[in-house]
Amino acid sequence: MPLCNYCTVFVKELLTTPRLKTRDGLGDPDNSTLSHHEHLPKASDLPAYARNCSLCALFMQDVKAEASYSKKDIKETLGNLPSKLTLLGGDWFSDRVNLYRLIFTTDPVTTNRFFRIYKNPDDSSDVLKDLFSSPPFLPGSEVSFSWIQKCLNHCITNHEHCKVAISGATLDDVPLLPTRVLDLQIAQGESRIQLVESSGSRAPYNSLSYCWGQQKKKWLQTTRANLKQNMNSMSIRTLPKTYRDAITVTRNLGVRYLWIDALCIIQDDSKDWSQECQKMGQYYESARLVIAASGAKDPSEGCFLQPSFLPKVVLPLYQDGVAVSSFTVELSADSEDDDPCNSPLHERAWATQEWWLARRTVHFLRAGLVWACNAYGNDEVPFAVSDNGCSRDLEMYRDWDIIVNNYTMRSLSHQSDKLAALQGLANSLQQTNQDKYVMGLWARDLPRSLLWLTGIYNYTERIEELTRFPSWTWASVHGNVIPWKMENIAEDSATLYGILDETRKLSIEAHTVSGIIAHRHWNCVDNMISQYTLTHGARDVISPEAIVDDDEVHIGWASFDEAYDYGEHTVNCLCIVEDTPQQTVTRKPPERGEQSPEKQKRSFHCLIVEPVEDDELQSDIPAETWVPTFRRYGVAHIVKAFTENELNQSLVYLV
Repeated sequence: MPLCNYCTVFVKELLTTPRLKTRDGLGDPDNSTLSHHEHLPKASDLPAYARNCSLCALFMQDVKAEASYSKKDIKETLGNLPSKLTLLGGDWFSDRVNLYRLIFTTDPVTTNRFFRIYKNPDDSSDVLKDLFSSPPFLPGSEVSFSWIQKCLNHCITNHEHCKVAISGATLDDVPLLPTRVLDLQIAQGESRIQLVESSGSRAPYNSLSYCWGQQKKKWLQTTRANLKQNMNSMSIRTLPKTYRDAITVTRNLGVRYLWIDALCIIQDDSKDWSQECQKMGQYYESARLVIAASGAKDPSEGCFLQPSFLPKVVLPLYQDGVAVSSFTVELSADSEDDDPCNSPLHERAWATQEWWLARRTVHFLRAGLVWACNAYGNDEVPFAVSDNGCSRDLEMYRDWDIIVNNYTMRSLSHQSDKLAALQGLANSLQQTNQDKYVMGLWARDLPRSLLWLTGIYNYTERIEELTRFPSWTWASVHGNVIPWKMENIAEDSATLYGILDETRKLSIEAHTVSGIIAHRHWNCVDNMISQYTLTHGARDVISPEAIVDDDEVHIGWASFDEAYDYGEHTVNCLCIVEDTPQQTVTRKPPERGEQSPEKQKRSFHCLIVEPVEDDELQSDIPAETWVPTFRRYGVAHIVKAFTENELNQSLVYLV
């Protein structure tokens, strides 16, 4: 199919793009736009042009597929304003840039439609040599292994940032091997591998990050029953495809050892699993390369996924008005096919620490490969197309809040692993700040860090499997947890006296305030407090409930840990953190001879708690030294005028 006049003008102007001719600003990934081009005078005419123009037909295919509208709806959506084409550059090097992507834009549509541009594999024209990106290659092909090796060599040689752990320690290029690893070079030949104990040996190794999938499917694992057999040798044919593909990648990179958790940890030995869980973060951080089967939902799918068919069109390339070659424009893959952050593996909670700690990762996706390393954004990275998900320069407690928020949006096969799946990352961070890690929180960040909120990304509840964790840690709820963003914090109102490790009980002294949950005050907007001081404007927080005092005066807002209708009831609040002192409030003029008690408006961020029976834990304690015990079930923001004598601190236990 030929091109319309408008697309012909665009194609003929391609090589006249000023930045391609002058090399102005090349090598700057933040300035990747090469040129803008007018397309159709009225975007609504696209369906008509698509009947006789191959490039317009490609644009039209994407519009139809994305919108799934009727013809009338498509015209209305496209609008009568001009459509535009934008060229982007990619594959950044110091001396050149390749044409990489074409964007088709219509107004008032705000969504850009992306198309990849690349040279044809069989075209050896000098015109195309340094101009177009190479065509996408299949994962598992020889060219893909060469690309990974190229990325790896460049990173090892040039990226100082990728040689440093989160703790600041230098990562050894020849690290200690994990307790057990798979030896891929054994005497029995390439069809077999062997599980070996490292016994303190050093050597480069790769690690595999992947989805376990449904636990009903039992993939080959190392157990006490087959440990001896696996340490003799294993047939590669008995392994699921993801393991086999990871072995292929590792061998092609010239690395002898590979760590796969299911095979290198004795899965039915709780002692071995617990010991290895403590080291798991180190195994990913010290690996030469983490192979991420990001596009696979379980080990049967593999790393080398069959790519989806994408519409494309081959166009002529003009030089001085003469067609000298050709190039391809192809619809970009869906985000879940080419973006690790939208992949099945990104939904797995264990992958949080694997990605944060890995210094280098290659993601295998349906649309191809994505390289990520810690130097991205900090160094010239010609190959990197994705951030590794982390920064080496952590602001400890703020970033831990972000990690927890991200982590709790992901899924776990066993909720009892809630803290275990982050333990490796916590161990690395502990080396950074020398703080004590307590049930998902940091000691020096207490008591502020007790004030977490539950979000609405998934249903939040307390389930039986999580009763092993105390109510004051975010690990006790099943669902998304977000940090409480507070402004104008003056100081901690509560005093933490200790953490009783055996009972996982907090000993804390705090002011107590009570109020009543009143649904009829849902729309309170008086001058006391806005609900947005609790949610901080976040749309992902469960809608708060109004709190009133005995005189039905609005004094604050509550957000409960579980999405449950508690009805109108009295709430007890422990004041944890106080805002900057508010203004003084004076009562009406006193009667003759009376003193006028002044009240100061105070603003507290609180835990909502309920009393629990603690007879077993305090059975031997005399009545006069008995301490009330509470369980958390929400948070509140209270703003109320208090006299000096109305706020008394008392010692309580939190369980």
